[in-house]
Amino acid sequence: MQNLTNPTPTTVEFEMWIKDLSPDSTTLLSFIQYGIDLPANIGNGGTMTFSKIAANPLLPASQQAAGTPQLQGQPAAPTIRVASQTTTPALASAIPNAGNGIWYGTYRITNSVPFAQNAVMTFTPVANQAGAKTRTIVAAYVNGSVNGISYTVLNSTPAQSALRILDIVPYPSITLNQPTSACPTAGNASVTDPTCFGGLGSADITLTPTPLPVSGSYSVDGGTAASYTTNPFTISGLSQGSHTVTVTNDPNCAPFDVVFSVGGLILLYL
Repeated sequence: MQNLTNPTPTTVEFEMWIKDLSPDSTTLLSFIQYGIDLPANIGNGGTMTFSKIAANPLLPASQQAAGTPQLQGQPAAPTIRVASQTTTPALASAIPNAGNGIWYGTYRITNSVPFAQNAVMTFTPVANQAGAKTRTIVAAYVNGSVNGISYTVLNSTPAQSALRILDIVPYPSITLNQPTSACPTAGNASVTDPTCFGGLGSADITLTPTPLPVSGSYSVDGGTAASYTTNPFTISGLSQGSHTVTVTNDPNCAPFDVVFSVGGLILLYL
């Protein structure tokens, strides 16, 4: 699964690719069948539907069909199911073992309400059992299994093959409906004091809430502005005494001050 996108608040799209990772022999793709579990919280109480919106035009027409995809068990336990499609073994396509492999199709998940904001959609394959397969007259067979039930040859019975496992590890994920911006409103300074009299210290500035995007500028005691791209960010070369750091986050967030002191050693002359 590649190119996961969240084009609208209610849709997620992804591509299904297959690559031969063990090219000991030519593997031919006749059709694909898979099941994928989804996290329950992503639906936000809505009802999800699942569709195949594009297919590889170089594949046989039978593989370009929808394959009756559906989304079951929701909203509590949503599971994608893509059933197998009847095909002609002579039209099976070789699975490349270079590059991304072969693109099978593009799929879309649509929710009746916006997906939960900042929810992480993780795709976890579920295994299919060999005994449940009836369409075995295929030149090669690949299904959504992480347990090895994934390969058969022409006129054979589905059987395990360690060389033919459709797996996607790490499991693909996407964060849904992320806000486009978030302004920090305060900062905390963690100060490292100098180790000698007259030396320079530093401060790690942590902004809250975490800015989005994490970029902006700051100035120390009204001086020249500098940029930051992490949270927290570090300011070095601070003299002993009180300092005011003015932070301005992009885009168009109100500036605010972070005030702190850098200490030093006290020398006692006896």
